[in-house]
Amino acid sequence: MSGVLDNSTNGRKSLPSSPGGVKRAFLALNDKNKNSENSQQIYKLFETLKERYFFQPENIIFLTADEAGEEQILAAMETLIQLVNHKDTVVIRFSDEKILDDARVSDNLNTLSKLSPKCII
Repeated sequence: MSGVLDNSTNGRKSLPSSPGGVKRAFLALNDKNKNSENSQQIYKLFETLKERYFFQPENIIFLTADEAGEEQILAAMETLIQLVNHKDTVVIRFSDEKILDDARVSDNLNTLSKLSPKCII
């Protein structure tokens, strides 16, 4: 993930965002194996977004392995669609990318990318 060095953040990187925009994320541990490499990357991304890129925890939807069923993922994406606007920066990551083969998930991702030009999937 690239960022822009910002002197006001003591040398820490900051994801670019528009004035008035919110940094939002949707992370899902949908591979059901908390110890897999992909799951560990999701946990690390969660911490990185908060600590390095200043995402507020209340703006991160994080579904654990027990919560990341297909219907829960779709419901969380619908919630995100209701919240996002064109000024927001949005990061979306799944531990098991097979979910991207689901047409409804794909449709929601397309909607999110249209709502926010700064949507990182």
